[in-house]
Amino acid sequence: MILTLIYTYYYSDGELSGDTAHYFNDGKILNQVFSESPQDYFTLLFDSGDQGLVESRLHDTEHWTRSELDQFNDNRFIIRINSLLSFISLDVFFVHMLFFIMASFLGLILFYKSIEDFIPKFKKELFLLLILYPSLLFWTSSVLKESLLILGFGMLIYGIRFFSIKSSWKIILIILGLFILMNTKIYFLFCLIPALFFYLILNSSWKRSWITYSLFVFLGVLFLGWNSTFEKFNITKYISQKQRDFNLVGKGGVYFMDEQNFYRIEYKDQNTLIKDHAYVVLKEDTQVEVKKFGELEYRIDSVLPKDSRFKFYSEQEPSLSYFKVPEVNDHWLNIVLYSPVYFSNVLLMPYPWQSGSILKWLNMIENVLLLLLLFLVLKYRKKAGEIDTKLFFFSLTFILIFYLIIGATTPVVGAIVRYKTPAFLIWILFFLSIIDFKRITLKPQKHKK
Repeated sequence: MILTLIYTYYYSDGELSGDTAHYFNDGKILNQVFSESPQDYFTLLFDSGDQGLVESRLHDTEHWTRSELDQFNDNRFIIRINSLLSFISLDVFFVHMLFFIMASFLGLILFYKSIEDFIPKFKKELFLLLILYPSLLFWTSSVLKESLLILGFGMLIYGIRFFSIKSSWKIILIILGLFILMNTKIYFLFCLIPALFFYLILNSSWKRSWITYSLFVFLGVLFLGWNSTFEKFNITKYISQKQRDFNLVGKGGVYFMDEQNFYRIEYKDQNTLIKDHAYVVLKEDTQVEVKKFGELEYRIDSVLPKDSRFKFYSEQEPSLSYFKVPEVNDHWLNIVLYSPVYFSNVLLMPYPWQSGSILKWLNMIENVLLLLLLFLVLKYRKKAGEIDTKLFFFSLTFILIFYLIIGATTPVVGAIVRYKTPAFLIWILFFLSIIDFKRITLKPQKHKK
């Protein structure tokens, strides 16, 4: 709810804006297809549909077509959910917002139930921390993917945690959790896979686990180099392309297309064109950046003539918190060399001197609190032989990979703050693996006379 109010009154003039508005409005457009053609609706609900169907039914959507260019971050799943909710909400946004808030809350409850056995005391404090942690509270208070991600993760962890208990619904929870993560932010699931691998193979020996872990990290770096030679599922190329795409988002611009090319002009030059429904018409001869479908980068092309007409794709204001990230440039060694920069950016940003809204100061306070928690946990840590090595290396692996992916692909501070929010749940697992609750007391000790 807080996020909705900010998007409505702080970033806009009283109208809902941002991703929440796009997902909600696109869902309404998809829902309207049902009244015109139930067959087309169910085709789009369970399949992407052919290009002709999409153009005829969903040409007014903002985020549906973007998924064609981003197979690892499907906007269509959340749009489909909103379209289904529209049947009972009568297109009242509050109903959609309430559904997503309840979804994230259920995910947090499942996560809490999965870990409460690890906590001999401070259970109430942990529960309050989960539901009141600023970033979690903020980014799960509206119609965004983060709410679904928290729900999917909660289902998955709960199902895995109690998998040994014979119950078919635990298996159903695991399947549903995987399905939600795959259709929301699949890179979150990609980070979980190696983390679960270490959880399964490492034993209780602290020293031996570190040796095994170091060996597999080295093998992982070698695999990254080998994988960079692949034509398909090339991790390095994927990260490079995500970085290029997000650089364009950070810089802003107006994007349009024809049957062969994407075009881009600077946001400040938007007065050189006229928007005509789902199309744009150039008011004058205009120099644009262009790339053919399938190409990776835009390049400067010849000037497009006056009165040229193109299909409108998207419009993005330049981000106030945009900054330059060391480029990967399709070289896997750059990921390795710049990994400390990528990781520290996600861990520590925003900095006081960076541009941004007033919310950045709240994010800075939150970062300080996280580092303070880390300091306290290390101060009251268990002895090496008592540390839960499985949980420790599970959470360490996830945080390292998750932060590296976000840091390498995201040159906008505001987006970093949002994307790293779910990782707080993994930080809690990290803290639980090493903290010794027996050494902590909230009551002052009485001194003997």
